[in-house]
Amino acid sequence: MRIVLHVLSWLVLSLWLATIVSPGVAAISAFTQLPAEGASIAVYEPFFADDRAGMGRMVAGYVTDPIFSATDAVQWLLAPAALLLALLEWRPFRITRGIGQLIRILAVAAALALVVLHNASMAPRMSEQLTAYRVAAAKNQPEKADAALAAFDEDHRLAESLFGVRMLLVLVAIGASAGATALKRPGTSEET
Repeated sequence: MRIVLHVLSWLVLSLWLATIVSPGVAAISAFTQLPAEGASIAVYEPFFADDRAGMGRMVAGYVTDPIFSATDAVQWLLAPAALLLALLEWRPFRITRGIGQLIRILAVAAALALVVLHNASMAPRMSEQLTAYRVAAAKNQPEKADAALAAFDEDHRLAESLFGVRMLLVLVAIGASAGATALKRPGTSEET
């Protein structure tokens, strides 16, 4: 049981890190390549006119939205699972110990709090702002579109920073897990 629990713990942390990194990688690719390739969506042609870069960013947003939504949903599962597994490894199974385990638990708890903040508050608001921008752009209403996009961009900058903090916290948890496991040597006491 201990081995299964330990493997699951590492697997969950690794998958969680992948769900944080993958949307960023997809966004970098889409927002770099699609504007350069002149990608477009017919309904937005009147709004963007000769702004090929703006049109490319609109297309890139459509391409990356499902990735962000899917990874947000998966993090609702992975973040609490990571905390539960960290707590189980500490007590009752005592697989990990010491300051490394404390750092791991604190890092995972903080990253979980960021998942809750983003998924419960920021992501729904950003989705509404993005929808308002797209609707206004499709109707060729520049003032409404610009206002919605400005609100989205403001939240997006904060969300991007918090994603970076979340990634750092998960990396700290992974490193601390290794340290906490290394402290648990054969022949040592099971008590912490």
